[in-house]
Amino acid sequence: MALFALHTGARANEIFSLRWGDVNLDEGFVTLRAETTKSTRDRTIPLTEEVKNMLKDRGPGNRHDLIFLSAYGKPLTETPKLFKRVVDRLGFNCGVTKRERITFHSLRHTFATWHVLAGTPIHTLQKLMGHSTIKVTEKYLHVLDEHKVEAQRNFEKSLKKQKGRILEFPKAINE
Repeated sequence: MALFALHTGARANEIFSLRWGDVNLDEGFVTLRAETTKSTRDRTIPLTEEVKNMLKDRGPGNRHDLIFLSAYGKPLTETPKLFKRVVDRLGFNCGVTKRERITFHSLRHTFATWHVLAGTPIHTLQKLMGHSTIKVTEKYLHVLDEHKVEAQRNFEKSLKKQKGRILEFPKAINE
């Protein structure tokens, strides 16, 4: 479930409701049904190879069967306690304020952040995330600001190393 969330940005409730009939392994996508999402429309998300392989290893079952079940074979209504135990054992939440704690929903935020860093257009990310407005998606753009600052610092360091030397421009600029 964690891999699926991290690679699709799906919410926990969307994952809990996911059935084999919602997955097309041949074409490589999953459809999150509107009745299981916060949206009024179905949302289709392409699957990474890693998720496709994980799903192939799990099933496929009957198209009406849920993909993810509890350890007792029952439908999930909350994130399995195993997730919290693993996060705790890894020490991710040691000394961290409640707001900054790693939760299952953090995987959705990580998915969005990775897409921003990979250069995914904001409107595309909005569709992948199922956000009703672009404003909700724009909160992930702050990571670009942090990277721009770091890039500018590196640029400045490079200039300082060149100080006192004549900068040579590439031939295309001189011609």
